[in-house]
Amino acid sequence: MTALFLCGADSYSDAHVKLFDDVFALLIEEIQTKARAELSHCLAPIDNAPIKVLRILAHDDHIAVAGQVLKLAACLGEVDLVDLAKTKSQAHLQAITAPRSAWCSGCTA
Repeated sequence: MTALFLCGADSYSDAHVKLFDDVFALLIEEIQTKARAELSHCLAPIDNAPIKVLRILAHDDHIAVAGQVLKLAACLGEVDLVDLAKTKSQAHLQAITAPRSAWCSGCTA
Protein backbone atom coordinates (compact mmCIF):
# COMPACT_ATOMS: atom_id res chain seq x y z
CA MET A 1 0.00 0.00 0.00
CA THR A 2 2.80 2.40 0.90
CA ALA A 3 4.67 1.66 -2.32
CA LEU A 4 1.51 2.32 -4.33
CA PHE A 5 1.10 5.70 -2.70
CA LEU A 6 4.75 6.65 -3.05
CA CYS A 7 4.88 5.71 -6.73
CA GLY A 8 2.11 8.13 -7.64
CA ALA A 9 2.16 10.69 -4.84
CA ASP A 10 3.16 13.54 -7.14
CA SER A 11 0.23 12.94 -9.47
CA TYR A 12 -2.57 12.12 -7.02
CA SER A 13 -5.48 14.51 -6.63
CA ASP A 14 -6.70 15.61 -3.21
CA ALA A 15 -9.48 13.02 -3.50
CA HIS A 16 -6.95 10.25 -4.15
CA VAL A 17 -4.84 11.32 -1.18
CA LYS A 18 -7.94 11.38 1.03
CA LEU A 19 -8.75 7.82 -0.05
CA PHE A 20 -5.22 6.71 0.84
CA ASP A 21 -5.58 8.59 4.13
CA ASP A 22 -8.75 6.67 5.01
CA VAL A 23 -7.24 3.30 4.08
CA PHE A 24 -3.95 3.94 5.88
CA ALA A 25 -5.86 5.10 8.97
CA LEU A 26 -7.70 1.77 9.08
CA LEU A 27 -4.59 -0.30 8.47
CA ILE A 28 -2.39 1.58 10.91
CA GLU A 29 -4.48 0.33 13.82
CA GLU A 30 -3.45 -3.24 13.00
CA ILE A 31 0.28 -2.95 12.35
CA GLN A 32 3.16 -3.32 14.76
CA THR A 33 5.45 -0.55 15.95
CA LYS A 34 8.21 -1.48 13.49
CA ALA A 35 5.82 -1.23 10.54
CA ARG A 36 4.41 2.08 11.81
CA ALA A 37 7.97 3.41 12.10
CA GLU A 38 8.69 2.39 8.50
CA LEU A 39 5.46 4.03 7.34
CA SER A 40 6.43 7.18 9.22
CA HIS A 41 9.86 7.16 7.58
CA CYS A 42 8.30 6.84 4.14
CA LEU A 43 5.47 9.35 4.44
CA ALA A 44 7.05 12.11 6.54
CA PRO A 45 8.96 13.85 3.74
CA ILE A 46 6.16 13.62 1.15
CA ASP A 47 4.57 17.04 0.56
CA ASN A 48 1.08 15.70 -0.02
CA ALA A 49 1.20 12.80 2.44
CA PRO A 50 -2.13 11.90 4.02
CA ILE A 51 -2.54 14.36 6.89
CA LYS A 52 -4.75 12.19 9.12
CA VAL A 53 -2.16 9.41 9.04
CA LEU A 54 0.69 11.84 9.70
CA ARG A 55 -1.16 13.13 12.75
CA ILE A 56 -1.75 9.58 14.00
CA LEU A 57 1.94 8.78 13.54
CA ALA A 58 3.05 12.04 15.16
CA HIS A 59 0.94 11.25 18.23
CA ASP A 60 2.37 7.75 18.58
CA ASP A 61 3.95 7.19 22.00
CA HIS A 62 6.92 5.45 20.38
CA ILE A 63 9.48 8.02 19.24
CA ALA A 64 10.66 5.56 16.58
CA VAL A 65 7.27 6.10 14.97
CA ALA A 66 6.64 9.76 15.73
CA GLY A 67 10.17 11.08 15.28
CA GLN A 68 10.39 11.16 11.49
CA VAL A 69 7.01 12.86 11.16
CA LEU A 70 7.88 15.43 13.82
CA LYS A 71 11.20 16.19 12.14
CA LEU A 72 10.10 16.19 8.50
CA ALA A 73 6.37 16.58 7.93
CA ALA A 74 5.82 20.13 6.77
CA CYS A 75 2.04 19.82 6.91
CA LEU A 76 1.83 19.55 10.70
CA GLY A 77 0.63 22.89 11.92
CA GLU A 78 1.61 24.91 14.95
CA VAL A 79 -1.48 23.72 16.84
CA ASP A 80 -0.46 20.09 16.26
CA LEU A 81 3.11 20.71 17.38
CA VAL A 82 2.14 22.69 20.49
CA ASP A 83 -0.29 19.95 21.53
CA LEU A 84 2.39 17.31 21.03
CA ALA A 85 4.97 19.35 22.94
CA LYS A 86 2.57 19.58 25.88
CA THR A 87 1.51 15.95 25.98
CA LYS A 88 4.36 13.76 24.71
CA SER A 89 7.81 12.77 25.90
CA GLN A 90 11.04 14.72 25.99
CA ALA A 91 12.16 12.74 22.93
CA HIS A 92 9.10 13.99 21.04
CA LEU A 93 9.93 17.55 22.03
CA GLN A 94 13.50 17.10 20.81
CA ALA A 95 12.21 15.79 17.47
CA ILE A 96 9.91 18.81 17.11
CA THR A 97 12.78 21.22 17.73
CA ALA A 98 15.41 19.35 15.71
CA PRO A 99 16.66 20.97 12.53
CA ARG A 100 15.18 19.50 9.39
CA SER A 101 17.36 16.59 8.29
CA ALA A 102 17.71 15.11 4.86
CA TRP A 103 15.40 12.21 4.13
CA CYS A 104 16.97 8.85 3.48
CA SER A 105 15.39 7.18 0.48
CA GLY A 106 15.73 3.73 1.99
CA CYS A 107 12.00 3.16 2.31
CA THR A 108 11.03 -0.39 1.51
CA ALA A 109 7.45 -0.48 2.79
